[in-house]
Amino acid sequence: MSVALPAPSMMVVFSLVMLTFFALARRWKAYGYIYPFLELGLGIGWCTAGHSVEVAAATVGIMGFSAIGVIQAVMKKQSIQCACLGTVFNLPMTTVTIVEDLLMVGMALWMLLPF
Repeated sequence: MSVALPAPSMMVVFSLVMLTFFALARRWKAYGYIYPFLELGLGIGWCTAGHSVEVAAATVGIMGFSAIGVIQAVMKKQSIQCACLGTVFNLPMTTVTIVEDLLMVGMALWMLLPF
């Protein structure tokens, strides 16, 4: 099984879109390049570690922080393309993006509950 890494030009576009709504990406431009790999790492972590406290905590932190930027952009009614696929499919960032991020945070929080 092979994994295709994003083309460098797509990484540049992604990082430029991140600059428009993500405060950390504006302050530290490298974050726009690192973020997709953080999400990839979370996905791999969930697939391999399952109910790991570390993976759940990392998901809460990363996706929660991401949700803050998305909420701020949507509340300001900024016309921003979704960084993940919006530049390919002309997909704007909407409340659906907020729900997606917050659902991931909620599911990770649920996994952190002691049952």
